[in-house]
Amino acid sequence: MAVAELGSALVQHRTTGEPAVDDAVAGARALGVTVEAVRFVDEDPAVTATLPRGRFAAVADVAWRVDGFDRASAHAEVTVLLEQRDGATHVVGFGGGSRPDPLWLSGHLAVRRTPGVVVAGADASIVDRTVPLARRAVAEVGAVLGHPVRMVVEIPVTSAGLDRELGADEGRYAAIAAVTTYVGKDAGPRTPVHVFVNPQVFGGLSPSGAQLVMTHETTHLATDAVHAKSPLWLLEGYADHVALRDTTLPLTRTAGQIGAQVRKEGVPKELPAATAFDAHASHLGAVYEAAWRICEVLAAERGEATLLELYRRTAAGEPVGGVLHALYGFGEEELTRRWQDDLRRIAALPHRGR
Repeated sequence: MAVAELGSALVQHRTTGEPAVDDAVAGARALGVTVEAVRFVDEDPAVTATLPRGRFAAVADVAWRVDGFDRASAHAEVTVLLEQRDGATHVVGFGGGSRPDPLWLSGHLAVRRTPGVVVAGADASIVDRTVPLARRAVAEVGAVLGHPVRMVVEIPVTSAGLDRELGADEGRYAAIAAVTTYVGKDAGPRTPVHVFVNPQVFGGLSPSGAQLVMTHETTHLATDAVHAKSPLWLLEGYADHVALRDTTLPLTRTAGQIGAQVRKEGVPKELPAATAFDAHASHLGAVYEAAWRICEVLAAERGEATLLELYRRTAAGEPVGGVLHALYGFGEEELTRRWQDDLRRIAALPHRGR
């Protein structure tokens, strides 16, 4: 089977008798994927060198979308594993190298659809646990933003599978419960954006923790955070503001890490920089809590609508300092002072160990 024949099978959702191809067709059918094109690009000698004798790797450019959710197609170069046998070329698998490995190519998926949400993964139990979290998240986020939210959630088998699906370096997402990002390798204005879950971290969260993560990521998706020009403290803080908006948990839980850090080191001297949000940064939990508290200070000052306007205007490219002055009457220096006061108050709350 040549790559052209593989493309025909995927585009037409047609089985061929080749197990790897038929698994990919089953995955596409289950998720509701329309494959628009599969184009041979080149062979890959580097991946071929890692394969058993008689096998080789080719590169195919694939364009696909999830029907009813993606406005346009995702694009990625995908590694196709081939084998010469019985005088013919057979497709024996997908993936390898540093290219994305789309979830639907892996084969049979557990897929659950509800209005506005589709959740797909290889493990039906994790998919079933995630569905009500995603449904609640789109409802909560839609209520805050004032418009319906539609979302695709993809759940690979492992953390390493998440790295492979996104074409990321090994271990990039090992400590992250979920990420909202582009599908495939393009980053254009119409490229589909999905929520991708790391089952090894997400599966270990409490129900309330898992809901917080899902609503946080849904906020990113619904506000088009991947394209936003806002500072990261506002992007991440606002997502947690929405996720924690109706929580009954005490501040010693929701801001416990930043409270402990302030008791030990004093308040931060400035608003969190973008580098503080790196997935491998130290005190990452405290950084996210600190960003959330910035947004809580702003929400307490002028309410939900003004905070959302700040988010939208800075996302569109307006400088945060100018928008703060226009909406709140003060800039980043005064915001920092008020935020530091809030953190001191949190640090002084009764806590374990006192």
